[in-house]
Amino acid sequence: MRPFFFILALLALFAAPHTARAAAPDEAERLYQAYGGAVYQVEVIDMTSEKKNVLGSGFQITPGGLIATNYHVIAGALQHPSRNRVEYVSNKGATGALTIEDVDVVHDLALVRMQKPGKEWLKLGTSGLPKGTDLYSIGNPHDLGFTIVPGTFNGLSHDSFIDDIHFSGALNPGMSGGPAIGYDGAVAGVNVATAGNGIGFLVPVEPLKALLARARKMMPPRYDFVAHADARLQNQLLASQNHNISELLANKNWESVPFGPVRVPGHINKALTCWGGMDSKESDPFTAYFSICATQDRLF
Repeated sequence: MRPFFFILALLALFAAPHTARAAAPDEAERLYQAYGGAVYQVEVIDMTSEKKNVLGSGFQITPGGLIATNYHVIAGALQHPSRNRVEYVSNKGATGALTIEDVDVVHDLALVRMQKPGKEWLKLGTSGLPKGTDLYSIGNPHDLGFTIVPGTFNGLSHDSFIDDIHFSGALNPGMSGGPAIGYDGAVAGVNVATAGNGIGFLVPVEPLKALLARARKMMPPRYDFVAHADARLQNQLLASQNHNISELLANKNWESVPFGPVRVPGHINKALTCWGGMDSKESDPFTAYFSICATQDRLF
């Protein structure tokens, strides 16, 4: 599970409302039996040792065998294709090769394709849910086997350049790239990060919808995405940074706040959180004042 600090995202496609209703004790069992067949373990295999060196989760989203996962799960295979390959394992134990079709590095999303599509896939819903809506996250934590975890949708975190979903549920390493679904089986978000103690984060489904639409529109048959990946990633990163810097510079009314004996710019942007303090020692004739501002986002 990747650390969160410079970018987190969400997941949803083909707008499908989540039906609100009281949770039943066997709801998790029902959902897993109904939709668990569309979820896979995604593995990056080192071709020298023939051992997996990264594992995460993913889920089929089209009849043609496209699987959604996190970029950070398959990044090693994309960056070093001569040393690594990507494979899947189904909840029935079936295995096979995966090819990388497209990525959204900013939202930590990737699309990979099965050579032989599975018979089950998930519909993409929406992240526009009421706070308190029950969601169920599916994945393979620590390579222990497929697990479904109940949790709560606690809204979008807007204090960043990229929105993420605050999910109150026990996400663990290995569940990255798995789906978080509602009672109707529609995907609301993609597992992406954990802060421990039942605090998790999901990529909203909307960026996944956009990635799927772009892949369908722009990828001709036999397009070798890996061969063009460096340029695509560079363009995505530059576009993101240009957007963020433009947003910072667009605010020309920075408030001034006290900072020791002087005044400095205060709240510059909602995406930046600042901490401060003072360092003073009797043996030192100088007093140091400091302020540190950072974003909660992280890019891979």
